Amino acid sequence: MKRQEISKGCALCNKGVMHKNQIGFYRITLDHFIVDLKAIQRVHGLEQYFGVAYVMGTDNNLANKMSTVNFLICDDCMFGELIQLLVIKDKILEE
Repeated sequence: MKRQEISKGCALCNKGVMHKNQIGFYRITLDHFIVDLKAIQRVHGLEQYFGVAYVMGTDNNLANKMSTVNFLICDDCMFGELIQLLVIKDKILEE
């Protein structure tokens, strides 16, 4: 990874990715998708009529990628704030 990419710093704390002398950091990639409603309706119709749509038709995309975002997260934030948020989310989903 080039200096220009690393110099952007952590997306959560806005500090450098090595601000606590940590040698590790993470690059996170988020892909934004939007479902193709016509394709989903077509597949659903085939499933209703024939039982299995993927055998009868082509394997069409049911969602289209709109954009991709890459950002860096330092070790401190990755194992601090981000992991805590994921644990809280899992607890909420269990209830």
